[in-house]
Parts: sequence; structure tokens; C-alpha cells
Amino acid sequence: GDQRAATTDTTEPAAAADTSGNAGANLATGNTDHSAVVGSWGVGFFGVQDVPLCTDLPCGVAAGGNGAAAQQLSAPTIGVRYWLDSRFAIEAALGFATRSGSVENKVGGGMPQTYDDPSLTAFALHGAVPIALADSKHFTFEVIPELNFAVAGGSLRADTSSQDRSFSGNMIELGGRIGAEIHFGFISLPKLSLVGSLGLHLRSEHRNAEVADGSEHHTHNTFGITTSVGNKPWDVFVSNIAAIYYF
Repeated sequence: GDQRAATTDTTEPAAAADTSGNAGANLATGNTDHSAVVGSWGVGFFGVQDVPLCTDLPCGVAAGGNGAAAQQLSAPTIGVRYWLDSRFAIEAALGFATRSGSVENKVGGGMPQTYDDPSLTAFALHGAVPIALADSKHFTFEVIPELNFAVAGGSLRADTSSQDRSFSGNMIELGGRIGAEIHFGFISLPKLSLVGSLGLHLRSEHRNAEVADGSEHHTHNTFGITTSVGNKPWDVFVSNIAAIYYF
């Protein structure tokens, strides 16, 4: 009889070509650290907000405003980030700071004299909408429109209640940042990330100080456009680095 050899077709289908034109900029394709945190809540540190105050009368006016510009209370912010999808996230953080103290002076054999420092409290609120533009295995390129608001207040007791001083200040900041979120998937921690960014903001500040009996009342208002890079080397870490862990 006629014997025919059975043949098996082992040819594999050709892989579909990527015609998107942006293979290096895919978002949440399932094989990046970014895709692992979409739909997850992240908790972390979102920088330090500098809240303006005026504790030295006459609120920097005598020094042409330079004195008041240096007075502030720094409030570290802790908050959350949630990726709604592979492109958009929401972010909110709250900051708090309080400070008080006293000074004791003693000259020669005289009795020591004690003076209070101002008692100060500040609250800060940060809100943002991070937008992911591109990602790779451990890296996500982001732009972050944001709004920051902060208020502060305090007082300083004098020898008489009529000479007690009160202080207040507030700040509003509108702008955005551009930078990168680096995930630690390369050490098997894809849900831990650092966000490094640089920003540009419109910033308005108001400072107020007055004496209880009404004998003095000073205000100082400033408005400016500034980057998020401060004038001290370590400012790059407190103002431009966020640390997040996703659950």
C-alpha cells in the first residue's frame, strides 16, 4: 500500500508589528512598575511648605521688606496619591508645624530673667493632579499641576496684656512641576517610589502683626514668580523630592 509520511506544520504565527510609533512611551502595559500601582493608594511625604509669618515689628517695613521676607514656619506635608488610570492621578497632602520656647538671661550675680518666644502654629494644604506622559520599566515621566495653601498664627505675651502681640500669615501658590517617578522594582519593591521634580509657581504672601491695645498694626504683602529651587543646597531635597509607598 501507499504509505504517506505524516507532516506537522510547526510554523509559528508571525508576531504582530507595533505600529503605534511610541513603543517606548506606552503606559500601564502590564509589565512596568507604573502599571503595578494603577488603582492603588500611595501614602508618603510630599515636601515642605514654607508658611509666612511676621514676628518682628514693624513687620519688615523699616528694613524695606527684607526683614519680613525671611520669617516663615516650615510645615512638612504627608498625604496620598491615587492613580485613577494609567494617565491621571489625584494627590492631596496636609502639613502641620508648631513652635514655642523661652529665653533665660542672667548677668553677673543678678536674678535670671526669663522671656517667652512667640508661640506659632501653621497648617498647609497641597493638592495636585499628576499626569503621566510616558513610562518604562522603572520610570514614569510626569507633569504635575498643583495648588498649595497655608495659614499660620501665633502670639507673644508681654508684661501687660495690653502689650501682648499677635501674628498671622497666609500663602497661596499656583503652578506646576515636571519630573520623574522612579520605582524601586529593580530591588523587588515596585510599590516604593521617589518623585523628583522642578516647579514654577505664582506665589502670594500676606503677613500681619499687631499689639493688643491697638497702638501698632503692621501688614506686609508680597507677590512673585519663582522656581522650586531654593537658595540653600538642601532645599532641593525638601522642596523637590517626594517619597511614596503604594498599598
